[in-house]
Amino acid sequence: MIAAIVAGVLVIGGGAYALTSGGGSKPHPDVSASGTTQDDKPHNSEGKVAWTVAAPEVSKAQLVAPTAGQWFDGGDVIKQSTTAVTAYDLTSGQQRWSVPSPEGDTCASASDLVSHRIAVQYGTDCENVMVIDTSAGKMTWHKPLTSSSGSAGESGKYEFMYTDMAISGDTLAVTWDSNTVSFQVSTAKPLWHSNAGDNCSDAGFAGGARMVEVYKCGLDSDPPFHVSLINPATGKPTWTWDAPAGTSVTNVISVNPVVVGISAGNDLITDVWDVDGGRLQGKISLGKGGDGQSKYAIQCPSNNMTPCRNVAVDGTTLYMATGVQSSGSAAGGETNQVAAFDLTTGNPKWLSKNSGTPLDVVGTQGHAVVAYQEVAYEHGGAIVTLDPSTGAISPYLKFSDDTREQEYDAYMPGINDLDEGWYDNTFVLSLTEVTDNGDYKYLMAGLR
Repeated sequence: MIAAIVAGVLVIGGGAYALTSGGGSKPHPDVSASGTTQDDKPHNSEGKVAWTVAAPEVSKAQLVAPTAGQWFDGGDVIKQSTTAVTAYDLTSGQQRWSVPSPEGDTCASASDLVSHRIAVQYGTDCENVMVIDTSAGKMTWHKPLTSSSGSAGESGKYEFMYTDMAISGDTLAVTWDSNTVSFQVSTAKPLWHSNAGDNCSDAGFAGGARMVEVYKCGLDSDPPFHVSLINPATGKPTWTWDAPAGTSVTNVISVNPVVVGISAGNDLITDVWDVDGGRLQGKISLGKGGDGQSKYAIQCPSNNMTPCRNVAVDGTTLYMATGVQSSGSAAGGETNQVAAFDLTTGNPKWLSKNSGTPLDVVGTQGHAVVAYQEVAYEHGGAIVTLDPSTGAISPYLKFSDDTREQEYDAYMPGINDLDEGWYDNTFVLSLTEVTDNGDYKYLMAGLR
């Protein structure tokens, strides 16, 4: 742990997944960052594209604008756009409230929603952070990010290009370059932080139900990585796991249990390991599929710890979609499967049958796996569930062919550039970034 040395002495001037299923906070069934609820409510078997939100324009200062933030709270889905954070009614898509960026565009965001609070970076050079109360639809506070040397924005726009943030409990942790700061979410009070000259630097954080810190130490070209479960209020570690030499920790897939993405020999995730409790347990290799690609279609960000998509963790089981392959049928088309692994051993539990149309793992509901069966040129997509014991696929919600074109446009970016959320029997697709070429029609779409 590198940032728990000094608490409460940093002075900051001025006025700061989805369904992603990596262990995000779920204070109760109607408040969720991940979009996974444990309620198996009565539902319709047929649905459609109920509403859409048009993609915004990108400012001249940016070619690509990050819009990764997507959260669920009560009856709302909350979405980051290029210049604001806006809540929409989950049923109708009508705007409920909007908080504009105080200055410039929005930038990175914490994927966690905890106790009705989210955090978003913003500014001309992304040099500020704000916290928003999602129950009130108001900004709680905002602050400039200040380096450990005491100066703000010392290196200009490039200093904050790769920022990672996470919320857990009443703490927001922010790391960029070789700097780490933290704030009390409820008051904006500075907490623990890094110091100039530290031998270790943070690679990133993951939050939600627990806070996980990933850091590396030393000045070598290939410094060793470490993973700590930390007390969010103090930054002090509960336990620490040391990654083997020659490997790097690329992502945190779940915080409870702590499951991490590992890279062995390159910058891409090659393995998934359970390191909960500070002990290496199950090891899952992603293997090689066709064209040298991973056998599994897990999608993780290259510059942030979270959120990873097309993967879900429930207890001691991890679920991943396999890579897409030819269906082999006379009609052509593509298909894939969903695989389940025991995290305590790394051993496979089951492999589902070919789906007929590719499946994206969205999350879990109860203990069942929720997956999106992709829209096709000929027909609408669907939500299906997979039995956690056998992998048997069951239909849950079929989307109408009448709105197939809208669904197709909403899904066009594909799993690489989309956040997929399942909440209150509503499937939400949203862009994680918007480009200046206007390729995509919708920022977000709700299907129910």
